[in-house]
Amino acid sequence: MITQYGLVEKIIFFVHVVRLGSISSAAEYVSVSIATGSRWIVDLETAYQIKLLSRKGCSIQLTNSGLIFFEKWRYIVDDIIKINREIKADIAEQEGSLKICCTPVYADRYLLPIIATYSISNPKVKFNIDINPHGLADSQKYDIIFSALSSYDCKIEKNLDKIRKCLIIEPFLTVAAPSYLARSLSPTTPYELSEHQCLYARSLTASKEWAYVVSEQQLMIKTADILEVSDSNLLLKAVKLGLGIGYLPKFVVEEAIKSGEIIAILTEYKTSQWQLNMYYDSPNTIDSVALNFKNYYLTEIEKLNAA
Repeated sequence: MITQYGLVEKIIFFVHVVRLGSISSAAEYVSVSIATGSRWIVDLETAYQIKLLSRKGCSIQLTNSGLIFFEKWRYIVDDIIKINREIKADIAEQEGSLKICCTPVYADRYLLPIIATYSISNPKVKFNIDINPHGLADSQKYDIIFSALSSYDCKIEKNLDKIRKCLIIEPFLTVAAPSYLARSLSPTTPYELSEHQCLYARSLTASKEWAYVVSEQQLMIKTADILEVSDSNLLLKAVKLGLGIGYLPKFVVEEAIKSGEIIAILTEYKTSQWQLNMYYDSPNTIDSVALNFKNYYLTEIEKLNAA
């Protein structure tokens, strides 16, 4: 093989050309001119003495030699890109921006405190945080997403091209304030919830149905809600004020239960699981700044869980 300075960079560019479908798209992706990208392809063909691409007007097509060349190099290129990003994430001073989407209840308790400590040693990283429980619907807009799912609405993740890391998994608890239960008989079965004032948070469940297991069968109870909010913290406050019955993740309500502000009811019935996940791009596509923050975040969460 003829050795040539910058040959690996040109091989990487060729792999991008094949994957993106054109020299112009690959040139834009790696931030070089189309003329430079075209010259790199010619340099590769000269170096290896093969024809990689055939051009027909504005379109390109792989030759047989080009296909073999691509198959030989594409996984090596992926490894080179991955290693380069990991090195940048580990040793380089982080500079750039991160667009993060996070469900409201998690942002206040976990995300913001960890961002605060991260920013001390990474002052050049800018955060754009969207507090939105439905980030998965626009997953391509974000570098990292913190989103919650109920165990019965995982279909939201269908065709999602991001890696999922589970951070919290806890049951829902049915809760009410003593003041509410003093004026309304406490339900003894999930069926009786239809006779009560129920409070619904769009950030927690995909539909106005609460899941219970009754006689070993999953039962979906459609609630007659009198209050609908987008924030689970606001819903918890409404429960404390005696507005009605709430269906909230354990970690949201456990302190209020311990203090006696609210009471857990229907505890003999198994409920749906609330799962909070972190979503991010694959090792081959994740940005080095996102990779660095993702690694830092998961390390901090492990420390909190071990404490």
